[in-house]
Amino acid sequence: MSATFIQNGDFLDYIPMVDVPQGAIVVIGNLVGIAHRAIPAGALGSIALTGVYDLTIPVGAVAGAGDPVFYDPAVSQLVVGGAGAPPGLLRVGLLVRPLTALDTTLRVLLGW
Repeated sequence: MSATFIQNGDFLDYIPMVDVPQGAIVVIGNLVGIAHRAIPAGALGSIALTGVYDLTIPVGAVAGAGDPVFYDPAVSQLVVGGAGAPPGLLRVGLLVRPLTALDTTLRVLLGW
């Protein structure tokens, strides 16, 4: 078996079918990334698979630092907590600071 280096794993090349705004969550199979720049439809861009990002979340969720963060593609919404990925949800990463019921954003370390 042999291997050929293609690119660093922090960002993944991505060509969207529709315009993707900066900061959008992008799902490719079981991978979840963030568009760190806007990507026009049909153009080569990249999505971040690592790093720390602030993402919006509906008010009311409570979780502690280190808790997992999941993405529900059916409703385009983030979900926090739980030991493993519930069915139908994709793992995004881990919270890096506690989340209170009044918070509208969460800080997540992607890819963990």
